[in-house]
Amino acid sequence: MNIAINNAINASELRKTIVLQDTPYKNKKQVANENISYLYDYFEFSMISITFCLQAIEAYCNDLIEREVKGTFPIKVDKKIKHLNSKELQKETISTTKKLEEILPKLCSLDPISKKNPKLWEDYKELTTIRNKTLHLKAREAYPIGSYDKQSLFYEFFKTDIKKFPIIAIKSSNILRSLGEMALGSSMFINY
Repeated sequence: MNIAINNAINASELRKTIVLQDTPYKNKKQVANENISYLYDYFEFSMISITFCLQAIEAYCNDLIEREVKGTFPIKVDKKIKHLNSKELQKETISTTKKLEEILPKLCSLDPISKKNPKLWEDYKELTTIRNKTLHLKAREAYPIGSYDKQSLFYEFFKTDIKKFPIIAIKSSNILRSLGEMALGSSMFINY
């Protein structure tokens, strides 16, 4: 989480220095030429922070799966029930969302995060969407025609306080920590 937090702070501070100026187009703004290098640094810090936030959540999920799954665990994959061991459940083919919504609640006999904390779940989905856009960057999101707009990843960065994503990751991790403590009867994670 340290990398995510530090990069979110750097992005947030840098964002304050980026000046937008008017364009000849009605209600359109653009980044001042002297701020272009800051803009790219801002995007870099944002992308690093968001990527490491989701990586931290997945690490918590995988740690709990490793500790809790003995033998195999039934899970629906491609419309079929498969019995997977802990190593198979930790593979990238099983999404972090599936781990949070299906695997961990069943392992710990508790409600999924979407029911336990719907606001946090919505925030987590936003984090996942932006992280996926970052890792699977499409041309229309990288180089929008005209100025940045609602379809642009960069617009997402500009309209959002990047510092909120490490907070979402930590809150999600705290829920996972409590799941782990309930399941295992003791604290198993490093406290932040």
